[in-house]
Amino acid sequence: IADEEEIQRISEQTEFNKKNLLDGTFDTRAYGDTDGVSAALVSDTVQAGNYQFTVDKLATKTTLTGATVDTSVFSQPEATAENASFCINDVTVEFSTAMTFDEVYGKIREAAEIADVEVSMDGGAMVFVSEAYGSSWDIEVSVEPATLSVSLGLNSAVKEKGEDAEITLVKTDNEESMFKDTASCSAEGQHVKITDRNGFEMTIKVDEVAYKEITGEDIDTLVGQTANIDVKSFGYMSLQIGSNDNQTIDVRIPAITLENMGIESLNYLTHESATRGITQMDNALTFISSVRSKLGAYQNRLDYTISSLEVTEESLTQAYSRIMD
Repeated sequence: IADEEEIQRISEQTEFNKKNLLDGTFDTRAYGDTDGVSAALVSDTVQAGNYQFTVDKLATKTTLTGATVDTSVFSQPEATAENASFCINDVTVEFSTAMTFDEVYGKIREAAEIADVEVSMDGGAMVFVSEAYGSSWDIEVSVEPATLSVSLGLNSAVKEKGEDAEITLVKTDNEESMFKDTASCSAEGQHVKITDRNGFEMTIKVDEVAYKEITGEDIDTLVGQTANIDVKSFGYMSLQIGSNDNQTIDVRIPAITLENMGIESLNYLTHESATRGITQMDNALTFISSVRSKLGAYQNRLDYTISSLEVTEESLTQAYSRIMD
C-alpha cells in the first residue's frame, strides 16, 4: 500500500515551474459519451476523431460459492477438538474445532484478504469473490482434514470463472468511426486494448460499477450500447521553438498512474499472485521506459534547438559588429 501511495504521490505532485508533469495534464484529451466507458490510455499515433464500438460483454469477477456451513462441529471441548487448516490460493491458516465458527471465519477472512479475495456469508454459506476482474484471476480453496471441508460447505463449492470485457469495433475508417479494418482487440478484466499498425494503441475501460453509480440503472443495460470515444487534438503542451509558424514541438506526457501501468491490483504475497505480478511489473517497466524514451527525445530536440539558436545568435552578433565597424 505504501508503494502504491508513493507512486500516486509522484504522479500527482511532480512538477516543473508550477506545472504538473506526470498526472496527464499534458496528454491528448479523449472523451467518452457513455457513462462508465472511458479511454484510459491513447498513444501518440492515434489521430483526432471519433472511435465507435459496441459493448458486448462486461467483465466479471471469479466467484466461489459454498454450501451451508454446519456450525455444530465447532466450539468443541479441547479434549476432543480437532486441528485443521484452511488454504486459499497458497495462503494457509491454522484453526481448531475448539474455536467458535466466528473465530474460524475471522481466520478465513484474514487469509482471503492476503490472497486478494473477498469473503462474505450469504444464507449461511461462504461466498468468495476475487477483488479483481477478468479470466486471469482464480480462487482455489482446500481444507484439511477433508471432513471439515464438508462441514464448511466447501467440498461442493460452485465456481464461476471471471470473464474479460468484450467490445466490437465499428471499422468504417471515416468520420463515424476511425477504426481501420486492421485494428484488433485484446482484453484483461475491464480494460480492452486496441492496437493497429504504426504504433496505434488505445486502452478502453468498461466500468459497470461506475455506470451503475452514475445512471442508477442495472449494469446489464450497458451491454449492447454503442459507445464513442472522441479523441481531441488538444491537451498536449506545444512549445514554440522558432520565429515562424509551425516551428513547434508537441510534448505529450501520459499520466503515470497505477492503472496505466497495469499494477493497480499488484500482489506478491502468494505464489500465484507473485507469478502474475512479474508479468505486471514487466509491462509497467515497458510503459515507464516508453515514457522516458519520449522525454529523452523531447530533450534532445530542445537541446538541438538551443544549440542552433546559439549559433544563430553568435552569427548575428558577428554580422552586427562588422556592419557597425
